[in-house]
Amino acid sequence: MTSRYYMCFVVAGVLPYVGVVWSMQYAGSLLALTPLCLALRFLGPDCRGLISATVVNTWFVRRRGLAMAISGSITRVFFYVQPVLIGALIGGVGWRVAYGVIAVVCGALLVVALVFIRDAPEQHGLRPDGDPGRSYHMAV
Repeated sequence: MTSRYYMCFVVAGVLPYVGVVWSMQYAGSLLALTPLCLALRFLGPDCRGLISATVVNTWFVRRRGLAMAISGSITRVFFYVQPVLIGALIGGVGWRVAYGVIAVVCGALLVVALVFIRDAPEQHGLRPDGDPGRSYHMAV
């Protein structure tokens, strides 16, 4: 599978999340907002950790523990900062506009992922951890 096809699966998994976040700004009542909140709960939290763990596990073998620790630490810091930033955004522009801004940011991060994340190092003449001669399958 080429890296572009792999990223199509990532896009297919993340686009509904972005769509639900975008749709939340147009909810006119609590009855309309409730199913969107439920969809957001079931689409969002699991895909974030799974995607980053998959990328780290693909590109790192010997130093996988360190790479996972760094990735996890950055993720946790973001999880602590995110509510404060979103709270300030909601306080500044209101919750409807804030959901639109969040959707645009998620979409922009998706574009960044499409540009930079690749499926496997071997498809690009590279090896995990930058090793010139070892293949991924030999190191596992």
